[in-house]
Amino acid sequence: MKAVLNPIFRDHMVLQADAPIRIFGEGDGNITVSLSGNTAEAVCKDGAFIAELPPMPAGGPYTVTVNIDGDVTTLDDVMIGQVYILAGQSNMQFRIADSAKETTVFDDNPMVRMYATARLEGADYMNPERGWVKCDKEVGNEWSAIGYDFGNLLQEKIGCAVGLITCFQGASIIESWMTEEVLASVGPALADEDKHIDHFQKPYSVWNGTAVLYNFVVKQIAPFVNAGVLWYQGESDTSVPEGKIYDKELAAMITLWRETFMQPKMPFTIIQIADFDPRRDEGWRAVQEAQLRMPEIIGDVCVVTSADVCESNEIHPPTKMLLAKKLVSAVL
Repeated sequence: MKAVLNPIFRDHMVLQADAPIRIFGEGDGNITVSLSGNTAEAVCKDGAFIAELPPMPAGGPYTVTVNIDGDVTTLDDVMIGQVYILAGQSNMQFRIADSAKETTVFDDNPMVRMYATARLEGADYMNPERGWVKCDKEVGNEWSAIGYDFGNLLQEKIGCAVGLITCFQGASIIESWMTEEVLASVGPALADEDKHIDHFQKPYSVWNGTAVLYNFVVKQIAPFVNAGVLWYQGESDTSVPEGKIYDKELAAMITLWRETFMQPKMPFTIIQIADFDPRRDEGWRAVQEAQLRMPEIIGDVCVVTSADVCESNEIHPPTKMLLAKKLVSAVL
């Protein structure tokens, strides 16, 4: 198969500032990539290629030219800025249309752009075919609410482009975000009766198997260079036995993702799951406590609490703006 670019490389994309710029894809052939006077060459190996350009400061718009065995592709309106991965389950997926809209004060902002990965449960309005979508009032309601507020608040603070890449799936268990080998390194597998019911609910079983989302979602976008991962997950791993090992599982997953993205110190900002009155039991508290311990367990990790700014009467708290403000403070 002739070499092709990974679908994430499209018009309007945001590349990470002040870090090596990787352009990658699959197939066979010789590749030359050019950006603002810089050129990198790559030869496919084992059906894949990575061309790496030197770091550049925030700026743009630029044009990226990719030559694959004489066939030239031009990517226009490319910005260089800060890129974050929005990862986890339904509270990260939760749309702006479903949030407390009165807290949302943004409108059109072409300096904030989102790329949505494909989802196993079917196509959303936001999907890879749309490429990098600029934030505006016509599509903003379809964005992740945390992503929308975080991206706009951060862009106001730093003044350069912000790119957001989705990597979430509602009702997903942490085991689905790592390989079988990495999960086995954590310790003996839990018996089915020791796991939360989300492990077995239909249609969740489509994506809730070990390594399913790692293989289907993470590998769609790795090793795209980024400024860090915002991780909001844990509600589906809140049995008591799971709560006792969640910190080990999350640390193992972080290490795996850093290897996969070729960023050994890729920052992770963990959003502690909020209080939820009907399920504030021992297992729920154990996951919250495990998340708080993460900076002691693994480096380049910080934790943002959500219980102090989110409603506790809904598992999907509709107020996301205050949490987004805390996230911006955490990453700056």
